[in-house]
Amino acid sequence: MARPEVLTSSALEYSGKSSDSAREVLSQQFAFNVARPLERSQSGEQNLSNIEWQTDVKSAFTQAQAEGKPLVVVFQEDRCGWCKLFSQELEKASTGAIAKDAIFLRVTPSNNADGKKLAELCNIEGYPSVSVLDVKNGSITPVFKVSGFLDSPKFVASMQKVFAQIDKPSMLS
Repeated sequence: MARPEVLTSSALEYSGKSSDSAREVLSQQFAFNVARPLERSQSGEQNLSNIEWQTDVKSAFTQAQAEGKPLVVVFQEDRCGWCKLFSQELEKASTGAIAKDAIFLRVTPSNNADGKKLAELCNIEGYPSVSVLDVKNGSITPVFKVSGFLDSPKFVASMQKVFAQIDKPSMLS
């Protein structure tokens, strides 16, 4: 078997070149852009989904209660490769089909104390994870949870099924 090429510190020595040059070489070496933020897709397209993503847990809960909508929480971590791929899927135009059906929140539990508490409440054990919470009547009721990567069509179909179940009147009333 051929031994994989190892990038050594001597390969990173650039006589007098700027750190931008080093970043460019590393980007080419590893076939990714090290400066690309988590929310930006690889293709360079912007958020086409029309989903208004909240990042503050308390304001998202307040908005969900005020509008009587479920709260969809996407738990992700910055260093998670699957989270980055899932983030790209969430930005696709096809997810716009559910944009008006819920309030959407993205949290990174390691960077957000309220997000960490919410992850514990939802029993999040891996990333990415999605939880749908019913926040009506001042109580928080988890109604759905899925862990792992979903492509855009599967995410939309799952959310539509969950929203339909939440909207059904109870047989007991």
